[in-house]
Amino acid sequence: MVTRRLSRRSSQMSKRRKPKPFSAAKEVKRLARLTVGTPPPSQVQPDEKRKPTKHKKKELEQELL
Repeated sequence: MVTRRLSRRSSQMSKRRKPKPFSAAKEVKRLARLTVGTPPPSQVQPDEKRKPTKHKKKELEQELL
């Protein structure tokens, strides 16, 4: 049954993709990347609301090594 499904797909011709509509904002960003360069990657900010880990002994052992 699986082989029949694959053979049907390969016999059909693939359709051409529809071109996406022009977006002025995307074009401006693209040109800015070409002239100025790519922006630096963002850095993850540590979450202040998160509780500290409870395994303090393991952390102390790692700091000593």
